[in-house]
Amino acid sequence: MLIASSSSSSSCSSSSAETMLPWNTGTELVILDFGMSAKLREEAREGFCELLLAIQDGQVERMLSALNKIGIRLNNTTERDADNIMTFLTHYYRDTAPAKENRAKFLEFVKAARKRREVEKKEGKNSKLFFEKVPVDWIYYNRTYSLLRGACCQLGARVPVLEIFSQAARRGIATSRKKRRRRKGEAERKMSLEGVRDDKSSSGAGWRGIRLRACALTVVMAAVVTVAILMIDKALHGSFGIRVL
Repeated sequence: MLIASSSSSSSCSSSSAETMLPWNTGTELVILDFGMSAKLREEAREGFCELLLAIQDGQVERMLSALNKIGIRLNNTTERDADNIMTFLTHYYRDTAPAKENRAKFLEFVKAARKRREVEKKEGKNSKLFFEKVPVDWIYYNRTYSLLRGACCQLGARVPVLEIFSQAARRGIATSRKKRRRRKGEAERKMSLEGVRDDKSSSGAGWRGIRLRACALTVVMAAVVTVAILMIDKALHGSFGIRVL
């Protein structure tokens, strides 16, 4: 069952029973907020896709590479820091649940994080911020996700967030690959056409050169023949000049 509210409703009440959204049967819950609209850079879009797949597969190195592609600058990240970032993101993209259950899982995560910080303090390591620089793309993306997550929790809906996002991420990466192949093909065709034009141009220049050399050779031959005639005339008559018979 999909619960939706309209502006004509006097109030929006949520049932205590959990709402199961049939997300895998074609039903979609869409929230449009044009005030939060933004166009992602192509590299950032691919980074978000790779980040979601890295979280789903638990690949820390791939996660760090995806964050870098998005434009996030990390603050001297150690191996333990990277594991903590993965833990945080895995929790952040967990399945939605009714508000009470969702809050309980959040508090449980916070307690675990505090214990990790206490252990690090005992080891003489001061806590620090993981992210040194965060791009606007990251803020817009996570703000939109937070709105969707909040709506699901208020409706008591259980939605497998990471599974849905990962499916979209795979489609996004496939689209990027198709775009790259298309751009590569267009570039190769352009280079091929330029090569043909260059060949024609060089061929035309070659023929022009041949014609010029032929003209020059004709002039030289004419001069040689003229000199030969003059020399023969001198030998026969003792002076230069062509006699007309």
